[in-house]
Amino acid sequence: MYFNKAHARVIYGPKYPTGSVFDVVTSYEELGLVSHVIVYPKTKPYSSAEVVSDKCKGVLDSQAFRRVEETYDDLLQYLRTKMAAALSK
Repeated sequence: MYFNKAHARVIYGPKYPTGSVFDVVTSYEELGLVSHVIVYPKTKPYSSAEVVSDKCKGVLDSQAFRRVEETYDDLLQYLRTKMAAALSK
């Protein structure tokens, strides 16, 4: 699996400690492009120039598609569903 640079970054997730950093990266796999949300749970408080830990964990993967935009749409669709469910409680 080969990862490009991170395409997006988030610095909060309810199941992870304060300071966890989330990146969205894309890999080239046999069936096409797949985007992954990964977390670096042992990162010091975030600053814009900080280098994150090399210890990461996969959180969410898209389906394989031909275009990276399609992989983002797949991730966003899943996250919107989760957000709507959380807000309805």
